[in-house]
Amino acid sequence: MNEREQQRNNGLLSAMPELQYDIHKWRKKNFPNATSDQMIKGVMEELGELARADLKLEQNIRTNEDHEEKMWDAIGDMCIFLMGYCSYKELDFMSCIINAWDEVQQRDWQKNKENGK
Repeated sequence: MNEREQQRNNGLLSAMPELQYDIHKWRKKNFPNATSDQMIKGVMEELGELARADLKLEQNIRTNEDHEEKMWDAIGDMCIFLMGYCSYKELDFMSCIINAWDEVQQRDWQKNKENGK
């Protein structure tokens, strides 16, 4: 990663808690009775949309639809729903990702097929 990419990524990382807060404020205003369960269902709905777009792209059918755009949208929507879930559970979304990555990157499945450790 070059210096410019690193600066951009650092800016995005530092903006993530504010983004999560802004999304939560918007959700409370627009959906005051929303629950963490609804956030999980939203993730599942969007995952289905992602799977559909990916399948149609792979099958090369429904060529009148922009499958890549639908994939981008579904991934973004899943992140928004996951941030919502985190907000309801008082978790920091970016910390969840960083903590998971810290653990995952320690695994080497090529060296240890049983558990990656």
